[in-house]
Amino acid sequence: MADEIYLGEEWYISTTPQNSDLTQIQFEAVTWERIFQVVSGPATGEETNFVSQVYTDTGRTSHKKGVVSGVASPFTVGYDAADEGQSVLTAASGSRLAYAFKHVLTDSPNTATTTNTIEYFRALVGAWQRESGEVEGYVNRIYPLQITKQAPIVVPPEAI
Repeated sequence: MADEIYLGEEWYISTTPQNSDLTQIQFEAVTWERIFQVVSGPATGEETNFVSQVYTDTGRTSHKKGVVSGVASPFTVGYDAADEGQSVLTAASGSRLAYAFKHVLTDSPNTATTTNTIEYFRALVGAWQRESGEVEGYVNRIYPLQITKQAPIVVPPEAI
């Protein structure tokens, strides 16, 4: 996936909570609702916590790798009250349960013969915020996402 841009990518959310870890086959069986007018999708993946401790006798700091957790990042959409995917996203923001997400990239070298990369993950959806903008700015909503302990599943392009 070299030199690809996000133009044309697709984002989906499960229509019901998915509060347990899922396999690729289980993700593929989920009922999805597409989210339209995505301004910027969330970062996906994991991050490592780096821990440190300072020793007074040496004045040096020891660093170690700590726990790994899912990334937390914003998901921004151009607000559309009629968008069913955004309605599910808003409902998810009021839930304490995780929802599944599906991200379809546009990296197939030839869509007639090869699929695009698909990323699956589960995340908690935080309370949305309205982005305040300039006079000619768009009305956007920002939904904070926290990826769950399950690592995202990436399905590379496959022959059709």
